[in-house]
Amino acid sequence: MKNLLKVCVTALMLVLCSNTGASAQSGMGNSNRGTDFWFSFPVAYTSQQGGNGGIKIYVSCDTSVQCRLEIPASGKIITKNTVANGVIRFDLTPAEAQVYEKSDRPGTAKTEEETWQEGKGRGIHISAPVPITVYGLSYFVGTMDSFLALPTAALGKEYIVASYADLTSSFAQLYLPSQTVIVAAYDNTSVNFTLGGSSGTQTVGSMNRGETKTFMMNKGDVIAFANKKAKSGYADISGSKIIASRPVAVISGNQSAYVDVTTGASDYLAEMELPTNTWGTEYNVTPMYGRKNYSFIKIFAKNPNTRLYRDGSSTPFAILTTSGGNNGTGYYEGRLITDGSSPRPVTITADGPISITQFNPGALDDNYYSDPFQMLLTPVEQYQHEITFHSLEIIGEPKSDYLNLVFEANSDGTMPGDLEFGTPNNSDYTWQSIRNMFGGSGQQISGSKYFLKTIPLTGTNLFKIRSSKSIAGYVYGYCAYGGMGNPASVGLRDLTKNLDVNKPFFTYTQQCDGSIKNGKIIDWPNDPDLRSNLATINLLKGSTNYILEKEDFIPGSANAAWWKLTVENPAMEATANIYASDRAGNDTTITVSYYPPSLKTSVSLLEFGLVKTKDSKTLSFIIENTSATATQSITKIALPTTEKRFAFISLPQLPFTLAPQEKKTIQVSFTADSDGVFKSAIEVEGNNVCTKFSMGLQAHAGTPVITASDLDFGTTRPGVMVEKTISIYNYGTAELSVTGVTGPSVPEFSVQYMAPLSAVNPLVIPFEPGKNEANITIRFLPLQEGNFLGELHFQSDSRLTNIDKTSILSGRAIEPTSVDNTVEAGFTISPNPATGFATITLPAFKSQNVFLKVFDAAGNKVADFSNDLLKTELRFDTKTLPNGTYFLRFTDGERVLSRSFIVKN
Repeated sequence: MKNLLKVCVTALMLVLCSNTGASAQSGMGNSNRGTDFWFSFPVAYTSQQGGNGGIKIYVSCDTSVQCRLEIPASGKIITKNTVANGVIRFDLTPAEAQVYEKSDRPGTAKTEEETWQEGKGRGIHISAPVPITVYGLSYFVGTMDSFLALPTAALGKEYIVASYADLTSSFAQLYLPSQTVIVAAYDNTSVNFTLGGSSGTQTVGSMNRGETKTFMMNKGDVIAFANKKAKSGYADISGSKIIASRPVAVISGNQSAYVDVTTGASDYLAEMELPTNTWGTEYNVTPMYGRKNYSFIKIFAKNPNTRLYRDGSSTPFAILTTSGGNNGTGYYEGRLITDGSSPRPVTITADGPISITQFNPGALDDNYYSDPFQMLLTPVEQYQHEITFHSLEIIGEPKSDYLNLVFEANSDGTMPGDLEFGTPNNSDYTWQSIRNMFGGSGQQISGSKYFLKTIPLTGTNLFKIRSSKSIAGYVYGYCAYGGMGNPASVGLRDLTKNLDVNKPFFTYTQQCDGSIKNGKIIDWPNDPDLRSNLATINLLKGSTNYILEKEDFIPGSANAAWWKLTVENPAMEATANIYASDRAGNDTTITVSYYPPSLKTSVSLLEFGLVKTKDSKTLSFIIENTSATATQSITKIALPTTEKRFAFISLPQLPFTLAPQEKKTIQVSFTADSDGVFKSAIEVEGNNVCTKFSMGLQAHAGTPVITASDLDFGTTRPGVMVEKTISIYNYGTAELSVTGVTGPSVPEFSVQYMAPLSAVNPLVIPFEPGKNEANITIRFLPLQEGNFLGELHFQSDSRLTNIDKTSILSGRAIEPTSVDNTVEAGFTISPNPATGFATITLPAFKSQNVFLKVFDAAGNKVADFSNDLLKTELRFDTKTLPNGTYFLRFTDGERVLSRSFIVKN
C-alpha cells in the first residue's frame, strides 16, 4: 500500500511569473511574488488509493525563464524552462514533499524532536531569476487543499498558528491531528515554539499549553508540531506562537478535519501563515459560492486586549486578551454569523493588528458538494492594484472553480471602468472590462466601500485582474469529496513600519563592457526606528543577457546591500530591469542597458599610400550602425587640433543619428607638403562615452628626382650605325614617371622605344634601391665624317628645379685609312680569307655593354653576334655570304675595334 500511495499522492505547486508592467511594479517585493521560496507540505492522510494523484509541481509563467527546485537533504535538483503563458510540471514523491508520511488508520504523528532530527535539509527550495508566485496543492483521492506560498523576502520572525482541531472525539477510529510545519530560510536560526490551543491539547512530544521549546535550525531544515491524540475534547494547536531569531516559513493545517468538528465529511487543510508584521486591522470576509451557511473563522491578535468589531458596529463582539495562546482568550473561533441568514460578505475590524483564517464547512453542513478547506484572508491594508492567478488542476476530476473578487467601488457604488480581466494572448494579455464580461456591479460589503463579485473560472490558464483602485481575490474550487482555497495574491508590507515612506535608492557605475561592479541599494532614513530596511532586489521581466548577483541579506535586517551586473554575451544587447523594495512597501525600479559596440568603420586604417609632395589625395570610409534595433547618435568625428595634412571634406553636421544598420560615408583628404611618412587618427564617439573608438590614417609623401647619364659613342665610320643605352635614375623618395623625351637636336642620334611616352603611357621608375634605374637605347648613325653633339631632354613629374634632366650625346665619324687601323692584338678572324667558316677571337671585355656585328662593303649589317657573346671565341659560318670584303665591328662601350676579312667560298 505504501508504494502505491507514493504514486497516488499529490503535492502540487503552481509557480507563476509576475507581471512586470508599470502598473504591477508597486509592491513587487512586498507580495507573494518573489525569486526565492522555502516551504514544506504539512502531512496529509492518504486514506484511499487510486485516481490521478501524485506529487506534481505546476509552473506557469508569462515569459520563458528557468525555475529550479531543490531538496538539499536528498540532493534532488530539477530545472525546467517555463513556456510563456503556459504551464510545465515538476514531479515529486510524498516522501520528498513532506517531513514524514501518514497512511495508516487510525495512525500516528511524529514528535517534534523526531521531525527536527529527520527534517534536516528536507525543505523545498524554489528559485527563479525573475519574480514568481507559488501555489501549493496537496491532493489525494477524496482529500485536498491548497496554499499560497510566501517568498523568502516576505518571511517573518513571529507567527501565530491557525490550524483546526483533531476530530478524534467525533470519529474515534481516526487520529488526524492539528499541525504546523516550520522551515528555516537561514542558517543559525533559533526557533521558539510556545503551545497554545484548546483545553487538554498536548504536542506529540508531550508539550503542554503555555510551554516553550527551542530548536536550532539551519537553512532548509524542517520541524513539525502536531497534537497528541486527546483522551477527550478536540485537541487543537491553533494559537501557538512561533518566535524565531531569523525569518522562517510556517505552514499550518490538519491531516484531515471536520469543519466544524462534528460535521462530516473531512478534508485535508493547509495554508501558509502570514507573519504578524503584515497583519492589518480591517478584513472583508466573503461567502463561498453555493454554500447555504456562513463559514467558520478564527481570529488572532498581535497585541493583548484587542477588540473585534463586525460591520462597523461600535460594540465589540469579542475581546482577545492575549496575543495567541488559549482558545477564547488568545483567539476567537466560531461561525462568522449565526442568525440563520443567508451568507453575505462581512467586514471585521479591530483596534489592533489581527489575522483571520476562514474555514469552509464540510458537505454535510448544507448538503452541498464541497468538503472543508482552510483559507487565509488578506487585510485591506495589503490590497493590491493587480493580481495574477489561475485555478488549480485536478487531473481527471471535474471541478468547479471560482474567484471571489473584492474591489473598491466608485463613490457612487458602481464598478470602476478600469477594473479589467486579463486573459493570455500569446506573450501578452487581452484586457476586458469585468462589468462587460461578467455583468453587474457586485454585492456591497456591509460597513465598507468594498464590493464582492464572484466570477466563475474556466480552464487553467493564467489570469490577471487590474484596477486603479485596490483589489483582493480568493481562488477556490469544489469537486466530489474535495475542496481547496487560497488567496489569489496578497500584499506583504511590514505594517509596523508605516512611518517609512522613503524609497530605496540605487548607486552604481556602469563600465564600458556593460557590467556594474560596485552597485549598492540603500534604504533610508537613517533612523533605524523609522526605517523598514530592504526586502528584495530582483530582476524583472524584460531583462535579457544580464546576470544579477546580489548580497545575501536577511530581509528587514539590512539597510544596504551590494549588487553586480555582468553581461552574459558581450556581442548582444542587454537590459536589466532591477527592482528593489523595503519592507514598508516603498520600491524603486531602474533599467540598465548595454549596447555592444555597434558603430564600426569599413576599415581600421585608412591607407593613402604614396602621395607625391605637393599633391593631394582623397579617400572615403564608412561608419555603420551594426545594431538591428538601436539607433546610434554620432556626437564626434574629429582629427587632432594640430593636424594640417589630413582634413575632412563635407563632414556631416554633428551630432547626427544612424538608424539600425544605416551607413554614412565620410571623405578625408591628405595634402603632401613635405617628404615623409605621416600618421594620424580620427576619433569617433557615439551617444555615450563607451561608444568611442579611433580609426588610423597613414600616408607616405615623397618627391621623385630624375638624373640622366651622358653618352659618348666614340669613333665610327660614316654610314656605320652604333647603338648604346643611356641610364635614367630616380634618386628621389617617390616613383618617377617619365612622360616624354625632347630631342636629340641632331639627326645622327635617335631614341629607340616601342611607343611614344605620354602622361597615360609613362616610363615608371621606382625609388627603391636596386630598382631605380631604367635604360633607353640610343642609335648613332653618322652619314659623313665629323664630330656630333646632341641633347635629350626628359619630361617627368620630378618637381626639383636644380637637377639634371638632360643627357649629352656625343660621337665621331671618320673614314679609316686602313681597315686595320683599329685592330687590336687579340681581335682576329681566321682563316682569312674564310672558306665556309671562320673563328673570331675577341679581346677581353672592358664593360657589359658589348656589341659584335658584321657589315658588308656598303655598310649593311649582315650578322649580329651581340647576344651570343658569352666567351671570347666563337665560330662564324660564312657559307651563306656572297664572296667579297666584309668588316667586323666590336665595341664594349669604351672602344670601337674594326677588322676586315674576305669570304671566298
